[in-house]
Amino acid sequence: MKGWIIAIVCTIVLGVLLEIVLPKGKMAKYVKGVFSLVVILVIVSPLPKLFGSDWKFDFSSAWANVNNTFVDETKDDRLDEQASELESYLALYGYDCEIKLTTGEKLFEIGECEVTSFGKSEDAEAIIDLVANKLGIDRKNVRFILKPQIYEEQ
Repeated sequence: MKGWIIAIVCTIVLGVLLEIVLPKGKMAKYVKGVFSLVVILVIVSPLPKLFGSDWKFDFSSAWANVNNTFVDETKDDRLDEQASELESYLALYGYDCEIKLTTGEKLFEIGECEVTSFGKSEDAEAIIDLVANKLGIDRKNVRFILKPQIYEEQ
């Protein structure tokens, strides 16, 4: 009984610390959700003993899931930020493009880049060179898509 009360108190203290440390945003929502499950498991953990069964929960797997979610969210945010920076970089050269990045085999490595241009087809090679050099990837990993601009009548 004493160990159960200590576990509840420690869980509440950990929850308060997480609330203070976690940044606001998507990641906080996932961490709070997983943490609320941990709190429920800590509170109901003595119930199986009351019913005479031996039940144990492996907390390391719960934290591994939280860690994987954090890594995935961080990768997505980083790719979005790099794509936005690359669009601004190309705009400096006068190219109107949308960028979509995908991850490579390593954690924060860029695997492929899809460039959708609203300019002229003659700009394709220059844009591919700029993107490949800026990202430090091979030219063959840059996919170029040309979309014609639609002009509205005034």
